[in-house]
Amino acid sequence: MDGKRFGTDKTLCIRDSRKDWPIGASLLSLPRAASHGVLLVEGMPDFLAAVHFAWEADRFDLYPVAILGRTVQNLHPAALASLSGRRIRAFPHADSDGGGAMAMDRWAWQCSGAEVDAFDFTGLRRSDGKAAKDLNDCAVIHSDDLPFLDELLPESSDFISEGTGPAENGKRDPDGRAIPVIDPHA
Repeated sequence: MDGKRFGTDKTLCIRDSRKDWPIGASLLSLPRAASHGVLLVEGMPDFLAAVHFAWEADRFDLYPVAILGRTVQNLHPAALASLSGRRIRAFPHADSDGGGAMAMDRWAWQCSGAEVDAFDFTGLRRSDGKAAKDLNDCAVIHSDDLPFLDELLPESSDFISEGTGPAENGKRDPDGRAIPVIDPHA
């Protein structure tokens, strides 16, 4: 959970598990989850942070889904089907090389028929003064930045999207991103 390597590996997977199957995606097929939104994160620490923030906000209409690493190129077709038509708030890592945002764009592009936007961690600080780079860092956010967390979870209670996702509309913002970015400072 600390992001450090265990021997030569960062994580140890269960034999025959699939990296292209996001953790939590199976829950989206449950009847009670039919109209639930998704908090799409990268990695297990962010998955647990998504559970934390949804729980603290009494937002039981949001399901966290974690992709295990930005190197995953394509999500499993059945997992993509379970994400289709949903309201998705993505939390890309603010990596210095931009890899987290590029990976999240790639995954959002694959989520056909979903309404996807992304939270931007730029300018947020942890309690130790270091930059917040992911959702897990927001669990220890600097007290001066607490008001910015009001934008963390989507407000919409209408989670089944009638619109088209990035893959259908082919639109990109001026920075070349496929999904709109939620700037908590705006």
